[in-house]
Amino acid sequence: MIPLTEGLIEFFETITGAPHDENLVATLAGVLERNLGIAEIDEILGHGSFGVAMDLGGERVLKITSDPEEVQASYTVMMDRREDFDHVAEIYGAYRTSVRVWDAFYGKQYRPVGFVVLEKLDPIGLDNDRANAQLESVVTHIKEEFRVHPGDLSSISTGEARLRLKEAAPELVERLRFDLADPEPSVLEIARGIEELIGLGVYMIDAHPKNVGFSPHDGVHKVFDLGVSSAPKGRRAPVLRNPSPPMLDGVLRWPMGAITLGMPAPLIR
Repeated sequence: MIPLTEGLIEFFETITGAPHDENLVATLAGVLERNLGIAEIDEILGHGSFGVAMDLGGERVLKITSDPEEVQASYTVMMDRREDFDHVAEIYGAYRTSVRVWDAFYGKQYRPVGFVVLEKLDPIGLDNDRANAQLESVVTHIKEEFRVHPGDLSSISTGEARLRLKEAAPELVERLRFDLADPEPSVLEIARGIEELIGLGVYMIDAHPKNVGFSPHDGVHKVFDLGVSSAPKGRRAPVLRNPSPPMLDGVLRWPMGAITLGMPAPLIR
């Protein structure tokens, strides 16, 4: 086991490209320990553009993300999941918080940080190279055709992004099922998972091989990473709050400013 702080350091250095702030890391670690009872992790599994995944042991993973839509999508799946959902990873918890940011142009801002506890899939990816290639090819074409790369979506409003994803997700399902010559069974399982999400109003298209995996418990392939998605606004993930303000001042550089801690303002709102 290793301290949770190591995963938090990885998260902040990944999304900011800057050295971490020890005070901020310690404060968030305290929030997770007090609220969720998480103080240690087995290992850091990896990171992407928006977050870091950590093995909690017991076949569970903690994902820390800067993408609020991923948290909302995960919470929707957890709360509205149906009995016939076989191809989306189990979500055990989804929570949100924010850190205070000082921006040179806009002044005080709040940047989201989310936490998702989910089923561990192993191995990641599909069961053979042909299946992975089929999935990667279709997802890549859909993202280009519908302009739903993360960079495309970040430049438009949330409402417009949801409309694009709502159009793209069903098309992704159709092409995985009908446009491939002899699609692999595991590819069709992922198509089913995306369809299950659509049934909840969650539109997700970033189902490339690194965001899907095999569930040894259920014997099927599942979608597990709900980044680059849009969730309905009816549900709001609960907020993790800091019971006490930070003891010391601290600054962590952010691409558009700095995350600041200080008395008496709490880190968590």
